[in-house]
Amino acid sequence: MRASVAIGIIGGVVDLVAGLALFLGPMGMPSMAASWVAVGLVALGLVVLATAASLAVAPMDRSRTAYGGLMLAYGVLMLLLGAAMLAGWLPMMVGSLLSGGAMILVGIAMLYSGATMARM
Repeated sequence: MRASVAIGIIGGVVDLVAGLALFLGPMGMPSMAASWVAVGLVALGLVVLATAASLAVAPMDRSRTAYGGLMLAYGVLMLLLGAAMLAGWLPMMVGSLLSGGAMILVGIAMLYSGATMARM
């Protein structure tokens, strides 16, 4: 369970950093599409961090399957976002390779963690 909390914290931080980097990038004011992507990344980061914090204090006897499902959903979402960043489909101005790669790695870890939590 500690690994799942750590993965959640890392995933939330990666999302927050990617969203803030998009807002505060060197290009000045981001476009409207980039602004919405940045808001979505920051929101996802906050939700993932809140889930990780809840996972750290929640009793695991009843809620393991629910948290496993959330981790699976976050993992799929992070894989899709990471692939979109690497492919250049998201309007990232700076750091799309690093952010996309990190999101893919954390997404894979979240999928593994969610699958093991949901099975138990």
